[in-house]
Amino acid sequence: MPSHSASLACLLLVLSLSCAKEDMAVMSKNPLPDCESQWNCARMSMDLTIGAHEAAQLVVDVIRDMKGNITKADAMSGDAVFRIPIFGYRDDLRFVTEPKPDGGCVLHLWSKSRQGRFDIGVNAHRLRRLTRLLGYELTEKHGTS
Repeated sequence: MPSHSASLACLLLVLSLSCAKEDMAVMSKNPLPDCESQWNCARMSMDLTIGAHEAAQLVVDVIRDMKGNITKADAMSGDAVFRIPIFGYRDDLRFVTEPKPDGGCVLHLWSKSRQGRFDIGVNAHRLRRLTRLLGYELTEKHGTS
């Protein structure tokens, strides 16, 4: 059972993600590709209180925990492929961390299906799950998100 501090951190993460559209004006522009179709693609950005290099490594670790295959990673960005069980479709995921002057960073995420025009929300769900798992990791390591 999660502790009260972990539950509070998760609640704050959910609230910050639900306000992401209003906060986008404050954050830098997402440098990842636009989603031409909202039916098979998802994109989001979020503020983090850790540095860009640490955030990138943490995202790589979370992607691996989610059974994603890292195809490229460097100090501040990466690409991964997720294979959908049963049908074997492949979805691409990209991330970029952007340093901020205060020592934190902005994490930009993008996930898109390679095939088809409709993904029944799989890519958006993947990004929400990644940010939730990232929030748990940050709470464990730093006591913050």
